[in-house]
Amino acid sequence: MSVEELARALGDLVDSLTSRHSDMKARLALILEVDDDALRGQLLGDSEVQSVGRRVVVSALAARGQTVDDAQADEVVSLLDALVFQRTIVGGGTSVEAIIATYLKGLL
Repeated sequence: MSVEELARALGDLVDSLTSRHSDMKARLALILEVDDDALRGQLLGDSEVQSVGRRVVVSALAARGQTVDDAQADEVVSLLDALVFQRTIVGGGTSVEAIIATYLKGLL
């Protein structure tokens, strides 16, 4: 899988999650508003963005003969989560795929 194909797959994941607009808005609002650290930790824990994003990145790069360490995988997942936030709150206007591709090219 090329970097562009991986960026497209991850962009599709972001688009898929942001298409569930009400769910994402509710999750993000709770993260921002909740005062209970334990509850916030659960909301920030292994979300769908994080678990699916990590699996896609690690397996796609492994298929290319490349590996990423845990910190690098966490960075990619954080980028995806930030893009979901941006798309949910701000809306379109930026190319998610281009942002991800640029990041991946720098990583690799």
